[in-house]
Parts: sequence; structure tokens; C-alpha cells
Amino acid sequence: MAQEMEGEPTGVGRYLENLLCGLQSADSFVEEWVLFFRGSPFAHPLWSDRATGTSTVIRPQFDCRDHSHPVLWEQMRLPRLVAKAKLDAIFSPAYSLPGRPRIPSLVTLHDLSFIHRGHELGWKERIRRRWLARRAVRLASRILTDTETIREEVSETYGIASDRIGVVPIAVDGRFTPRAEPSDPEDLAALGLRSGDLLFLGSILPRRHLDRVLQVFGRLVQNQDVPPTTRLILVGANRLPDPSTLGRWIREADLEGQVVPLGYVSDAQLPAIYRSARLTFYPSEYEGYGLPPLESLASGTPCIVTPGLALDDLWPQYPYRAADSSVDTLYSAARRALDEGADAASITKEGVARVRSVTTESCARRFLEELRLAVDPGTGNPQVET
Repeated sequence: MAQEMEGEPTGVGRYLENLLCGLQSADSFVEEWVLFFRGSPFAHPLWSDRATGTSTVIRPQFDCRDHSHPVLWEQMRLPRLVAKAKLDAIFSPAYSLPGRPRIPSLVTLHDLSFIHRGHELGWKERIRRRWLARRAVRLASRILTDTETIREEVSETYGIASDRIGVVPIAVDGRFTPRAEPSDPEDLAALGLRSGDLLFLGSILPRRHLDRVLQVFGRLVQNQDVPPTTRLILVGANRLPDPSTLGRWIREADLEGQVVPLGYVSDAQLPAIYRSARLTFYPSEYEGYGLPPLESLASGTPCIVTPGLALDDLWPQYPYRAADSSVDTLYSAARRALDEGADAASITKEGVARVRSVTTESCARRFLEELRLAVDPGTGNPQVET
């Protein structure tokens, strides 16, 4: 199940892509991975130039049903494709499984936001996600999560023994580095960006408190903590229940002209955006992992965060973690990050090192351990559908 990699790749699509990159590099007992896509063929390094010289084959299978409903395709069409392919195991990277798998199966639950933050979804979407996840948890041979925290939540919520649940973290793509690329100026100019601005990156959801970030930014400008020409760049789809709320927040903060909402930006442009920012913000009431702060640190840019992210385990004493998401607390954390002076270089260096300690290869090895638990060792080298 790889439809999340089609079109504008979702966070799940990036998760799957990074995992597959690691699986190509790691020593694997899997000879072939078959990726099932709902839509039309497209090129990707995973099954073209990057695949050269690897022992693991990644083979895409395109169903060319671009206009079919994603859920109906997954639950009614995909099971027939899986059965026809005669696979040995199936892996779904996001919350659901197709049909009733008759082979060993693994599913990843990145979080339980559809339960804990269900009010952020329409009622139909909320019911759909809850039903699919509960069904997948019941059917899966192994359940995967990104962190120990979510593992405990899944076990408690669904009454599942913790030994059925494995933790496979997410590595940051190697493109995110502090080292500027020759294409950076062109990438920034194409988006109307410049170095030194502040950044909020991630889908705009109520739980991520952009309204408070706007107030913090306004206070930084008013108190001359940043130059008066500094802007706040918003990168991510507007998924507020009422999208017009964003404009109202900007007007209420008296920041019209100083806030630049870019919406969705391609993955290829993200490294340059992170590197150009002086500071990023990612406060949130609930997250399964929280990849943007790690991408920011890998790019050499400090990020203001709140507790509840994978960064908690990776760097327990992270200096720019606000105790809560109040405006005063976020502002104090931002001031610390902006005023570090001579200590900034050492903090940046440690951030890069900690993020890079989780590699695509180490995550792939963790995944393969989970796969071995799901697949009978006597089956030999399985073909695994994702």
C-alpha cells in the first residue's frame, strides 16, 4: 500500500520512502518489495537509478485508477491485487489493512489523533479512521508505532498485549543538512523567501497553536528581538476547521504583510527553507512523532517545541523546549534561542549529531526484526507488499 507516495506526498509517504531507502541499504532477507499504487505510473529513484547495484528489488505496480475513491480502492480492489500477486506478507504504512489479509501482515499506527483530537476532523472522517484503525489492529500480525509513548497508547486504547507492538522510529532524510547547496538561492527566490526569517512548518491544525505563535512573533518584532523586516513564513496546508480563521488570526495580531502563508511546498524545496530560517516553531498539544523539529535541527536551525515529541527521548535536555504552549513560555524559549550567542554553535552541532544518530539503516533493521516476527521463518525470503 503505497498510495501515500502519489501526487503531493504526505508525511506517511515520506515515512515509507525513507524506510524503503533504508531497506535497500540494509542487509535484508527480502528479495523483492512490491509497491501497490492506485494511480498512474510515475518515475522515482527507488525503482530506477537508486536501485542499481542493490540486492533488494523494489517493483511498483500501478493500478491506473486515479479517480477511484481511496478507501474503496484499498478495501475492495487492493485485496484482489494482493491475492493475484501471491505475496508472503503485507505491510501497510498507515492505520489500515486491505480486506482481510490471509497472509502475515504489519500495520503502522503513527498516532491516535483521530481519537484524542477527533474534533479536528469531520464526523465522517473521524468515524472512518477509527473504524479502519480498530479493524487493522485486530487483523494485523504485528503493529508498529514510531515511539514508546504511542506504543503504550495503542496497547491501552485497544487492549492489546504490548508484545504484539513494535517500535520503529523515523530517520530524517539525508537531504536535511546545515550545508548550503548551490541551488538554495534559486529555491528561495522562487518562493519569495530570504535568509533570516522565522518559520512555522507543518500542516496548520488547531493543536499546533499557530495563533499563539503569531502572538509570539508579534512580541519579538515589537520588542526588537528580531529586525523589523523579519517575516514569519508558514509552510504547510491550512487544515483548520474554518480555513478563513488563519486570516483572522493574522489581522488580530496586526501582522498583515509580515506573515507569508506558502501552503504546501514540495519536498525538494524544504531543505533550503529550513537552512534559511533563523528559528522555527513547532508547539503542539499532541503528536505521534514530530518530524519537522528534527528536520530543522538536522538543517542547523533551532526549533521551539513543547513536550510530547520524539525529540523528548532523543534529547531530554533540549534547551529550547517550552514547558507549555502559552504565549509567555513560547516567547521566553524563543528569546533564549535568539540570544544564545557563542553557545549557539555548540547547540547546533549537538542537534545535528543527535538527529543523525537515528539512521535509515538502523530503522530498516528494526523493521526487519518486526517482519521476522510476523513471517514464519520457514517461508524463506518473502516478497513483501507495502
